[in-house]
Amino acid sequence: MISPDPATPVGAAVIALYRQMQDLQERTGEWPGADTAGILGQWLTGFDLRQADGPLPSGNGPQPDSFPDEAACAEFNAAAVFHPMAGPHDEGLPCIEIAGILVFAYLDPDLHALRVSVHLDTTDHRIAPPGQTVPLHIEAEDTTLHSSTAPTPAARAAT
Repeated sequence: MISPDPATPVGAAVIALYRQMQDLQERTGEWPGADTAGILGQWLTGFDLRQADGPLPSGNGPQPDSFPDEAACAEFNAAAVFHPMAGPHDEGLPCIEIAGILVFAYLDPDLHALRVSVHLDTTDHRIAPPGQTVPLHIEAEDTTLHSSTAPTPAARAAT
C-alpha cells in the first residue's frame, strides 16, 4: 500500500484530494460521478502533466477507434429510456438510460442544487469494452465543465 508523504508536494496533493472526497462522502453519503469528476478535474489542474500528453497506455482511457460510429450512436440514442420516479415517496430517482449508462438528474434538497450523476458500471460493452473508460463531455449551458475528448495541450499547440 502506498502512503503519501505530506512533506512532498505530490503527497500533500493526494492527501488534500482524499480530504475533499471524504467531505463529499460526508455531505452526500456517496461519491456521485459528476461531483467526483469535477473534483478530480480541478485537482489534476494542479499537476504539470505535459509529459503525459503522449499516447495512452494500451487498455487505459478512451479509445477513439472503439467508440460507435454515427449510425450506432443514433441507434443507442433512439433506444434511450427515461425512468421516472413512481411518485413523491418513491426512493428511486429519475434517470435516463442510454446504452446501459445511467444519467440521474434531480433536485437535491440536501445540496440545495440540481444534481447530475453519471453511473457507468452497466455501460454496454460496445460503448467501452472491458478495461476502457467511457469518454465524457459535460456542458452546462454553453460552458464545457469537463471533457475527456478535448485535444491535449500538445495537440492544440501543434495546430
